Amino acid sequence: MSWTKESELVAAVLLYAVRCVAEGDQHALRAMSFGPREIEALGELSLEDLYRASSLRSHFLSIGLDRKLFWPMMEQLRRMRESKELQRELIKADAPLEMMRRCFGLGAREYKRLRRMLLATPAVGRPPEPDEATADRLWRELAPELHSSGPGGLRPEAVLAVHVRTGASVRAVWRVAQRWVGRGGDGGAGVAARGVES
Repeated sequence: MSWTKESELVAAVLLYAVRCVAEGDQHALRAMSFGPREIEALGELSLEDLYRASSLRSHFLSIGLDRKLFWPMMEQLRRMRESKELQRELIKADAPLEMMRRCFGLGAREYKRLRRMLLATPAVGRPPEPDEATADRLWRELAPELHSSGPGGLRPEAVLAVHVRTGASVRAVWRVAQRWVGRGGDGGAGVAARGVES
């Protein structure tokens, strides 16, 4: 049997509808315009029937786009994609587990998996303290970020940006930022960095 994109769509919708019948999801069935008679007929379908239905040239579907739902979904997918990319960039730049946990809710297992996947070399011990000139530059770079970060704390994007601008490791940037916050340098905004949706 040759499958077309239309036949695959019919098979997927029928399978979804049959599952809704099995789970008693009347709301989903009504949203697809299935009435009592159609629901009863769906309940009688066998696996062979579903296979045969997907081979028929005609189909019963009327597909429409709900823009009110489509664009918020696309925006959420964009944010999730950007968040994942930011996580990868931070991991590649040797972001510490504590930072990734606070910013993204990343657990130790996922953190290690990402490090292995991205071939990030694990840091051994604490990073060396930055020299005086580097520390001064980090303070200057971080001060505006910390003051503008608000109650959510330092943004992970800001940590990465300071790392790129100064050449200091992400671990060093994070440690200096946490030290600043611990001393009340952010006006009491709190130590937790703002997470990005995942």
